[in-house]
Amino acid sequence: MKKTLALLLSLLIILTGCGVKFTYPDLNENLTKITDKTLLKSLLLENAPNRGWYDNMKSGDFAEALAGNNSNTNTQVTGVDEGDTVKTNGEFIVNILNNKVYVISVATNEVVKTFSYEAAAEAKEYRWASELYLTDTQLIIMGTISTYGGGIGIRGDMMAKSMWWGYWGGQDTFIEVYNLDTLNLAASYDLKGGYFSSRLSNGELIVIANQWETLVYDEKNNPVVVEPTVIDLKDGTVTNSVEDGNAYALPNNQGNSFVNILKIDLGLTKEPTLSSYLGWIQTVYMNESNLIIAQSRYEYNEKTQIGSSYTDLLRFDVETLDLKAEGSVKGYLLNQFSLDIYNGTLRVALTNWDTVSTNRIVTLDMALNKLDSIENLAEKETIRSVRFIKDKGYVVTFENIDPLFVIDLADPANISVTGELKVPGFSTYLHPVSDNVIWGIAEDLIVKPVTENGQTWNTINRFGVKISLFNVSDPTHPTEVTALNILGQSGYSEAQYNHKAIVFDEVNGLVYIPYSDYHWDTNVCETSEKGDTVCNYTYESGIKVLKITETDVKLVKTISVSSSYDQNTWITRSVWVGSRLYMMSTVGITIIDRNSFDKVGSITY
Repeated sequence: MKKTLALLLSLLIILTGCGVKFTYPDLNENLTKITDKTLLKSLLLENAPNRGWYDNMKSGDFAEALAGNNSNTNTQVTGVDEGDTVKTNGEFIVNILNNKVYVISVATNEVVKTFSYEAAAEAKEYRWASELYLTDTQLIIMGTISTYGGGIGIRGDMMAKSMWWGYWGGQDTFIEVYNLDTLNLAASYDLKGGYFSSRLSNGELIVIANQWETLVYDEKNNPVVVEPTVIDLKDGTVTNSVEDGNAYALPNNQGNSFVNILKIDLGLTKEPTLSSYLGWIQTVYMNESNLIIAQSRYEYNEKTQIGSSYTDLLRFDVETLDLKAEGSVKGYLLNQFSLDIYNGTLRVALTNWDTVSTNRIVTLDMALNKLDSIENLAEKETIRSVRFIKDKGYVVTFENIDPLFVIDLADPANISVTGELKVPGFSTYLHPVSDNVIWGIAEDLIVKPVTENGQTWNTINRFGVKISLFNVSDPTHPTEVTALNILGQSGYSEAQYNHKAIVFDEVNGLVYIPYSDYHWDTNVCETSEKGDTVCNYTYESGIKVLKITETDVKLVKTISVSSSYDQNTWITRSVWVGSRLYMMSTVGITIIDRNSFDKVGSITY
């Protein structure tokens, strides 16, 4: 590849001023392609004193599940799969537990293969399996590789160094592709940077990694750049985004790390594509055409002594991984549901901290130019859940009570709040039943102010976890149709903060939610052989089976599997295939009949 030796002087000016004070992005500056490795080293060294010891060491549309013969991962966007710890394709169930991947045959209910990533006692490389995909023909396992080295390392900046024995090296991401018919390895890749997230669409896998290790020092303490690369371990081919002209420095970037975006053709007929930029990741959104990567930062104004949060947005073309647009919006994102693309408009929900917290909704075109915004929404509150559905947006904020805001997004250049509903507690996840009804899984609580000795603070009375059903057919007057408490005061479900834990049974019109709960009124005390008194409560874990319609929420069945305080027996996830519901714990799987809810089998790990 040709090497461009001249880069814009503005790049050096931008990065030189990064220090501990961050400046507001000058969106008039263009992104700069990094093609010269010498200048890349100088950019990284310029930021090295501010990067801490780690870098100085030595070394759209909402997704609707389709009815079929097995469950699918609850994802944000139709046609775009998301990595998870458990998957099924109807023939196999695969599950990551305790750094092992279990492959279970549905036909025999037996573990037919186990992939173990446990390291030997004296190992210097540690692999951690994070997420996986399962198609009709392939199993993909992804995770992070951490390395540890012995000997003397140098720690600290150029002014003050210390020495220590042993050091943690950088992190890489491993991607392994197995053929399902033989469970033999078909492809294997080593991507620089620790695993962050991924998406799978149209037979192409996109993996995103954070490469914090960008500089290491050799035996003479000379800085060496760790370039963003991916290695095809089958044939040794190395793809380098700097050499290929796919590495970028962005306007006013902090230069702390590389974000590496890798695309793999699962047909294994094309070379992988790697794109990198100097920055880091907060969250990811992807539809079939666009990949949005968001990174947050905090800016402090020394004159006003007021700090503000900002989110830098990067839009990549999914087909080419070319960076098509970049921009910044004030505030920080809650999670991936704070982003959405519909009819060529990017909608963003943010919370900002200045002197007090405020919230805002922003619409942008595909060039990431601002179209309109709603400002100062729910002052002194923060966003707790967001869902964009077609030309509407639903935002829940919370401080003392839960307001559900309905946002009209039909005209992206003229958006507005059309309605508001206040109910106790706050929803952490929202999901559509139809265009007119949505439901949320919520914290059921009441906040009460308490005044004592002239000081006032809030106390929280938590009643558990509830399912709230909202009618939004009249956007000016949303109503709560009903609310059903499904867990007690100490109850918890992974589904509250992980949408993938919610499993939809479209055939029977049911929703499966894993839960764990324990009951304060069941305190049982025993005296040990040593004479100590040991008290335990009754624990309960399993699946809540719900039927959620436009008019009601019903608890169809509570399937309690564990009554032990041993968390290894608690149910965390589930999938269904045919007439069977498979409920996962750390020690194995409990198999339930989906019609009678009787236990019909089990699998022990």
